[in-house]
Amino acid sequence: MNERQQPCDARPPRRLRPFPRWVGAIIVLLSASFGGTVDPAAINSARALYEKGRFGEAQSAFEKLFASAPKDPEVNFHLGELALHRNEPEKAVAFFASAIAAAPNVSRFHHRLGDAYGRSAQKASVFSAFGLARKCLASYRRAVELDPANIDARYSLFVFYRNAPGIIGGGSDKAATEADAIKKLDPDRGRVAWAALYVSQEQYDHALATLAEFRPLDLATVQGDSVYLSDVAWTDGKVGWGQPARNHTWFDEKSHPGVVLIVHGRLYGKGLYAHSPSRYAFALDGKWKVFTATVGLRDGAHPQGSAIFTVRGDGRELFRSAMLRVDASKTVNVDVAGVKELELLTEGGEGHNHNSWAIWAEPRLRR
Repeated sequence: MNERQQPCDARPPRRLRPFPRWVGAIIVLLSASFGGTVDPAAINSARALYEKGRFGEAQSAFEKLFASAPKDPEVNFHLGELALHRNEPEKAVAFFASAIAAAPNVSRFHHRLGDAYGRSAQKASVFSAFGLARKCLASYRRAVELDPANIDARYSLFVFYRNAPGIIGGGSDKAATEADAIKKLDPDRGRVAWAALYVSQEQYDHALATLAEFRPLDLATVQGDSVYLSDVAWTDGKVGWGQPARNHTWFDEKSHPGVVLIVHGRLYGKGLYAHSPSRYAFALDGKWKVFTATVGLRDGAHPQGSAIFTVRGDGRELFRSAMLRVDASKTVNVDVAGVKELELLTEGGEGHNHNSWAIWAEPRLRR
């Protein structure tokens, strides 16, 4: 019924009563709480650019979203991720803190804030580093408190406890508690955590025995839509230093650089150790469509080291990275539809393999 239509008693239409002022104020506050609204499709599009390693385009897309919604938690979170990728941890801290201010109970926000504080501590003076390390620890603990099943956050907390001195909260007993918690959530990652702890205690036989418990999958029998190549049996595995290793770096009594996989400041639970020159081969039998990974040198490698990463399918080159050094990484996203044999290769970038501690992080196949 509109104003031109009158009921049969011909009384004028009843006027709508205005909302009380306090209702309008709440509406304004709610609409401003995130600084505007963001189209979910636009977020997904920008996120897809990030996941494909098109970081420049992703940066522009998220900056555009930030201009219209400066308090949106997901926008700030991804701008923080991009800042970390550029080795700008101080900027990352600000973005992650903004994401947490808007959405304080998201575990992954606190986890990555902890990573940003940790990276900042590495660049800071000794005096400042202690304070940043404590903030890093507090962020990891909060991430685990919010989501006890967040295994990535637990793994970061484990590494902190294992590496940090007691004066800032580290300790082997705390690390052991986290290793147990990780093993309950994921037995394979738990084994790597315990091996890393044993190595830090120079119990190398225990570390090797723990890792020997892992049994790789037969790729031909995998039924799921995705699988990490570090969890399956390879048809060939060769590396230029030490021995092939899955989901951890190779080590022995003379060389044990951390055991866990950390590339470009990020901790990975899945990956292939691939000191150059290296070759891993897998029988795909044409059953998979996409291969993805993040590649780089392990954190702590000498700046002299470099590596070039190559993906080949049935002898044809599908991907070749630029030369990478420590504190850099590259996202790999390759079409492998119809490929029967997949090869992952690394080589030194300057005619030698000195300190070429290459890692294929999260090497994943998808149907």
